[in-house]
Amino acid sequence: MDATRRANHDLVTSDFAASGEVDVGARTRGASVRVGVSDSARFTRELSVAASSPVSTDRIRDLLRSRDVRFGDYNEGELAYLTPNAAFFWNATNPQILQLRAQWRGIARTPEQFGELAREVATCNSTRTGPKAYVAPLEDGTQYGLIAECNIVVLSGLTQTQLDHFFETSMSMIMGFFADLEVTLPGFVDWAGESAEAQQ
Repeated sequence: MDATRRANHDLVTSDFAASGEVDVGARTRGASVRVGVSDSARFTRELSVAASSPVSTDRIRDLLRSRDVRFGDYNEGELAYLTPNAAFFWNATNPQILQLRAQWRGIARTPEQFGELAREVATCNSTRTGPKAYVAPLEDGTQYGLIAECNIVVLSGLTQTQLDHFFETSMSMIMGFFADLEVTLPGFVDWAGESAEAQQ
């Protein structure tokens, strides 16, 4: 480092050590902007807080309305909507976790079909980054359905961009998984005719 650059470096360093601030540009253009470490950290925190908002059921309602999703209120604050092959449930009642859960319409009615569902769940959970899948008994206890879910931590809130990204990513992962199930387990698909009739 030459003598001039070392002198400037020493001046800046001594300024910073004395005040916690650096006078940027005063020695080059005659104008200065004072930037302090504490100011910068405070600005970063304020920006983060301002950009993130708490996730609530009302906020999910607004999200779904903005995307023209037809939904209704379900159990204890959940929002639900139907697609031809699944029922989707948004749950924002946990202040720490936002969950999108979906139940595929395919039902295991025999032990053999239960085994098929269980194999698809194991494959999903071992090969896909999402969703998390599991088999759940239906109300009668003799039949089983397949559930897939995606979760995101919302303890510090989410920005609108983050919420939009979670919506798009989780929906894509779950719907993609269900579409693959219909190819792998065609014997479970008994609603194809209903979809065709609904479109007529």
